[in-house]
Amino acid sequence: MEKSSKLNLLQTIKKEGGKDDITYIDPYLILKKEKDLLSDSEAIGKYLDIEKQGETAYFYELENFCEQLKQLPKECELSIVIPAYHEEQGIQHTLESIYKTTLDSKFYEIILVVNYPEGEVRDKTLDIVNNLKKKNKLNNLHIVEKIFNKKIAGVGAARKLGSDIALLRYEKRHDNSNFYIAGTDADIVTVPEDNYVQALHQLKETGADVLAGPVTIDQSLVGKLPEEFWKTHENLAVLIETSKQLTKVKESISKEFQSFSVTGPNYFIKASSYARIGGIPRLQTGEDIAISTRASNLGLRCEALQAQTITVSARRFIFDFNSMLAHTESIYGAAWFTEVSKKIRESGYNEETLLSIIKDIPDIPDTKLKDYIKNRLKFIINTIALQKNINVNLVLNSTIDIIKEKTEQKEINFYSEELNLEKLFST
Repeated sequence: MEKSSKLNLLQTIKKEGGKDDITYIDPYLILKKEKDLLSDSEAIGKYLDIEKQGETAYFYELENFCEQLKQLPKECELSIVIPAYHEEQGIQHTLESIYKTTLDSKFYEIILVVNYPEGEVRDKTLDIVNNLKKKNKLNNLHIVEKIFNKKIAGVGAARKLGSDIALLRYEKRHDNSNFYIAGTDADIVTVPEDNYVQALHQLKETGADVLAGPVTIDQSLVGKLPEEFWKTHENLAVLIETSKQLTKVKESISKEFQSFSVTGPNYFIKASSYARIGGIPRLQTGEDIAISTRASNLGLRCEALQAQTITVSARRFIFDFNSMLAHTESIYGAAWFTEVSKKIRESGYNEETLLSIIKDIPDIPDTKLKDYIKNRLKFIINTIALQKNINVNLVLNSTIDIIKEKTEQKEINFYSEELNLEKLFST
């Protein structure tokens, strides 16, 4: 296709809000059949060819973004991809935290995907990062602005776009050096100084395909709530503590079955391995779970990153009520969550607003606590069984043993015969 035709096509895409709702051909379905037949460079070439043939407009948009950026330097080993949607309050702190790490900036680049659904009013994120880039001469910071079709707009689509740009830039460099793609989020509170140095060292030393780094949610706001709040929100306090204990159970089950789970704020994947899993699928959210599942199913080498924990914004504390409780029949309801999300965005994520939103969260009915525990465990067990391609009852039986053991050791306190976990998958 001639360059003029390509630009006309891109103008049509922008004018119509993006031809992002066309039938999507998932490269994973093709590549998994050839997992042992392709070299690293062949896997990358095959993935990009499938994308080009299946989604011509999307691929030429990738090429257009790449043409706007300087060529990937030979010494660059890592591309850090950051989706950013309404992040004017936190994006500068996130970028400054990354630049304060000990990895020399010549060894990495940042691809920041500032994205919006079509028709939505933009915030000041783009202005802030452009000013930051210009003021500090951040030549390795690449800013991509994208308006997505409403049907696919979300963190998953933005992370896919940034990762595909990173892969195409690497492919155009035409060398056989190792190259890696990292994922993080735009609301980071702290990044360990050695996070990226340690990740590159571990990837090279162990030959791992994927690293899953530790992540925690900043819960400092919880400690600022008055004692009176907890007297009227006893079940909410139990839920918060139980969610921490469920994380310990999940870690134990994952260790027993050598399973793993990447999370968006802190993961690393070898460029050729990203291609082998068919890249990130076209999802609004849940793209990190898809990476974990696909990598495990293909038998790729997946490890936990041996580094300190990345901490993400306290607003996740609120958002996680929705994600945690989505495994039940919705305790707070979609309307409540939509309204809360709007308030958070409009407020700029300031502490006073976050505290007021937490204070307005209603307490949880007694019956819902039991439902939450059972459904959360069911989700964890299903995920591990799917990743390892094993019978779900095998994981269930081990989970029950782990819970009983941890209860006896007083590491957790939510186990009860009333939960009837033995029949977790019978209904």
